[in-house]
Amino acid sequence: MTVVQPMDNFVLLEIKTDENTVTELGLILPANVEPEKALVKSIGCKCTFVKVGDIAYFGKYAGDEMEIDGKKYMFIRESEVLAVKRD
Repeated sequence: MTVVQPMDNFVLLEIKTDENTVTELGLILPANVEPEKALVKSIGCKCTFVKVGDIAYFGKYAGDEMEIDGKKYMFIRESEVLAVKRD
C-alpha cells in the first residue's frame, strides 16, 4: 500500500466489504446489517484516542470514501468515531 498520512485529527480506515458474519449460534448476518466498522490504518498528528490497529465504529454517513491502490478506504474525523475495539 502507498503510505498515506492523514492530516490533523483525521483517521484513515480500511473498509472490508461483502463479509458475512457468523454469530456464536451459527446465524449468518449479511454485511449490510452489521454496525459500520473498519480497521484503523493510519492516524493524523492531532489524534489522541484512536490508535493504529483499532477497530473503529462510526455512523453510517460519517467520513468520505475513496479508493487507494484498488482498496476501499475512508477518511473520518476522530470525533466521528463512536467507539473502538482493541485486542
